[in-house]
Amino acid sequence: MKRLIDLIWVSALFSVLPLACVYDGDHRCGPHQRILDNDRCACDEGLVPGTAGCVPCGDNEVATNGQCLCVEGYARAVAEAACEPIPVTLGVACDTDSTPCAGEKYGLCHVTDGTTGYCTNACAKTADCDGG
Repeated sequence: MKRLIDLIWVSALFSVLPLACVYDGDHRCGPHQRILDNDRCACDEGLVPGTAGCVPCGDNEVATNGQCLCVEGYARAVAEAACEPIPVTLGVACDTDSTPCAGEKYGLCHVTDGTTGYCTNACAKTADCDGG
């Protein structure tokens, strides 16, 4: 009887073996990855490391040094936000004596040196400012 039980255990063990992981030296990296320096994996061009492998960047973003950055002319209000167009009058150089800010929304010249600075808006609370 013991021999029969042992035989059943051995049979069960060998029936599970085909389900075990098999190492494939030609496919050591995951999807959307390539072998880097023969000992580690890196994301394919245009992808960045994510929580579940390599992921593409979003709209108006470009993969740079393993992170998604906004393309020129776009910015994020906060780190988790999408890249949005930078308003054309926001951040423009101004001078309180000679070059005032144009437009209503960003009509405040925030002085940083003498009379020069950059155009912004005068929000009193975070909720009033663009992007919170």
